[in-house]
Amino acid sequence: MATLRKAPLSDNPGSISSQDFSGIAEKPLSDHLSGETLVPLSVIGPLFPDQQDSSTVWRWATQGVNGVGLASTRAGKRIFTSQAAAERFIAACNAG
Repeated sequence: MATLRKAPLSDNPGSISSQDFSGIAEKPLSDHLSGETLVPLSVIGPLFPDQQDSSTVWRWATQGVNGVGLASTRAGKRIFTSQAAAERFIAACNAG
C-alpha cells in the first residue's frame, strides 16, 4: 500500500493550522479537515510516492478519481488539504 512520505510540515513556511482560518474561509472547514494542519496543494504533491505535480493534486481535490475525492478547503484563492486527508485519499483509491 502506498503511503505519503513523512515531512515536517510544521517547519514548512506554507504550513498553517485550521485555527489560522477561523472566520476567513469562504465556507466552514470540512469535518474531515477539522483539527488537522492545513497545507497548500503544492506542498502535498511532492510527498506522494510518485511525487505528483500540484496540478494533479488540484484535479484530485476538485474532480476526484473514480468517485473518490481529496478532502480540501478553499481560503481566498488557495486550496488547502492535510497530510492525513491525502493518506485517506490514497487508502480509498487503493481500496476500490
